[in-house]
Amino acid sequence: MECPAWRFVTYNWDQSKLRAYPGYDHQVHGPSGSPLKLVLQNNSKNLRDRSGKQNCELKEVTFSHEYVGSSIKRHPDRSLYQFSDGRVKASYDALVEQSGGFSCEEKRAMLTTDFIYKTPRGISLISVVHFDPGPFSRANEDGVLWTNKCRTEAGAPTGCRVTVNGQRLQPGKKTRIDIDFTALAKKYAKYLGDDPIPAKSQIESLQVVNTVKGADLKAEVSDVDLTVG
Repeated sequence: MECPAWRFVTYNWDQSKLRAYPGYDHQVHGPSGSPLKLVLQNNSKNLRDRSGKQNCELKEVTFSHEYVGSSIKRHPDRSLYQFSDGRVKASYDALVEQSGGFSCEEKRAMLTTDFIYKTPRGISLISVVHFDPGPFSRANEDGVLWTNKCRTEAGAPTGCRVTVNGQRLQPGKKTRIDIDFTALAKKYAKYLGDDPIPAKSQIESLQVVNTVKGADLKAEVSDVDLTVG
């Protein structure tokens, strides 16, 4: 595939907290032409709200691997890549380090790989958990940590979203992550509307997401590869 664009995305952080503590940061390291190391720093363990109490809001710092115009890339005829075009695999090197423990009742310090694609129902997502010392959630009998049951909070039909356990990371140990999203979609088909890979399934992005609530978590990501074939 052509090399797509990428960007950093944050959720629930004010820009005034960039490169501050508590706060967030995203950095790029490495000489031109070599694999880049991307650093995602997400520190909310000692973050206070306006009343002076521990802030337990969800905070995210994300590396988003995408292509200008949303689709991960386009075919020579300018048509969009679909999840249904072939087997979709992702791999990258990752390292995580949590500093200290948790300051909130919900013990969330997670690193996930999120594959996002657009279907006739709406935006669908397969989220794979690699680090979750809390743990944030316990898996059901199928290995599913969370699902939206293809419904909005109001009960209307929407894209299907599912979170599952994946290859685990040990703190401080650099590991190559390998994910076959096509295999996962088929395995968890009933959580993806029993039509996990529809013909119209435009690939939107691959994201590596650092998520915390009252915790400090650093993630390093490098040599990201996404293939459709």
